[in-house]
Amino acid sequence: MAGYRDFEDKPINKTLSYIHWFFISSIYFFICNIIFVLSLFLFDIKLNNMVIFFIAAIPAGPSLTALFYFTNKLVYDKYVDTTRDFIKGYKRNALLSLKFWMIFLIILFVGIFDLKLCFSNGNFLFLIIPLSIILIFSICICSYALPIISKYEIKIFDVFKLSFYLSFKKPLNTFVNIIIISFFLYFIFYSPGIMSIFISSISCYLIQHNLKSSYLFIDNKYLK
Repeated sequence: MAGYRDFEDKPINKTLSYIHWFFISSIYFFICNIIFVLSLFLFDIKLNNMVIFFIAAIPAGPSLTALFYFTNKLVYDKYVDTTRDFIKGYKRNALLSLKFWMIFLIILFVGIFDLKLCFSNGNFLFLIIPLSIILIFSICICSYALPIISKYEIKIFDVFKLSFYLSFKKPLNTFVNIIIISFFLYFIFYSPGIMSIFISSISCYLIQHNLKSSYLFIDNKYLK
């Protein structure tokens, strides 16, 4: 047994294990969002197709939460059962994550729709900055909400309250989350390649690492 642990602890074996976990979990995430991926190839990104993209993006909420559950287990336990833990994370949090995700999608798509209208109509240019702030702040809240849902069994009101509070309480963590999400979107839309296969699970893993202090606050201050 000791020899097996020594084998597992070798850097090369750890690296190969993480590559395997990131790759397989990203494949599962891709499969869960195959409708959205196909819609990106089949339809132009324009206002006329907003409803199609909205519907196609609905499965992303539960699958993102499953990926956060998976990577959170990887951060703290240093080991995962790839298939079992991804499915467990999906089933455990599907309903709550879907409720939150639908609210987030509505805000996101309405905001994007309004921004496009503002750019096409000079009379509403003054709304661009406030709309942009609302969208960015919504993404900030989402970057806390889905990881929180993946880790704790709490009501959706508490998810919003905690996410809103932590977005201001932990400005550095919030900023890092936005940077990670920006890189994720860049690789997905502008830099397709081998890295884009791993980027979803790696991004969730980095966010979970970044939120360690936030989880300590929740455990020690909020849940007590």
